[in-house]
Amino acid sequence: MNSHRGKLDSLFTSLVGVNYESEAQLVPSAAGSNRGYESDRETVDAICDVYRKLRLRHELKYAQHKLQNSTDKPWHQFLYWPTQVQERVLGGLGATCLVLALLVSAGIIMGHVVALVSDANPLATVLEHPSLNSLAVGLAVLAVAIRTVEDVLGIKSDIDRYQHYASRMQQLLRDFDEDSSVRDRLRTMADCEKLCFEEMREFMVLHHKATFAF
Repeated sequence: MNSHRGKLDSLFTSLVGVNYESEAQLVPSAAGSNRGYESDRETVDAICDVYRKLRLRHELKYAQHKLQNSTDKPWHQFLYWPTQVQERVLGGLGATCLVLALLVSAGIIMGHVVALVSDANPLATVLEHPSLNSLAVGLAVLAVAIRTVEDVLGIKSDIDRYQHYASRMQQLLRDFDEDSSVRDRLRTMADCEKLCFEEMREFMVLHHKATFAF
């Protein structure tokens, strides 16, 4: 408590810093020795079973939940949507605005061409209207703004992070099931805790960058 009281800001800055050194291991790992665990294998197996369900399986399901492709949450909870759904929606909106901007721009160019070929042509009058220029610029700016919001939210980074996290957790779960000795299982558990800590740190780093950008 004394090492943290009144120092949370500086500790957080250190945590999200580039030169951060991991402090995931709060206590010395027991993976290097049996420490008498083998003498009570029944209890160890029971603890490992609970750890598998409440840690390994839970974290894997968490990552898979974050990578789901649909949601029933309303629009005003957009920030709580799965990242892949956010990417699909924002990407679709950005692409739509860009295509519309290109179509309007093409129409404006066509209007100039028609005006050169035929004077006082009604079609040229419509296509050369100043409001179309404003519409084209507005759609282009909106497309860039949507892409900027997507980058600021770190959606692509989140997707990559969750995919990596799910893959590593799946591998740890597989290793845990294949481990036969207490030492190997303790080592896998230590690797799992380190992975969970680093994943949480990456989340805090991305959140900090997004908050700063907004």
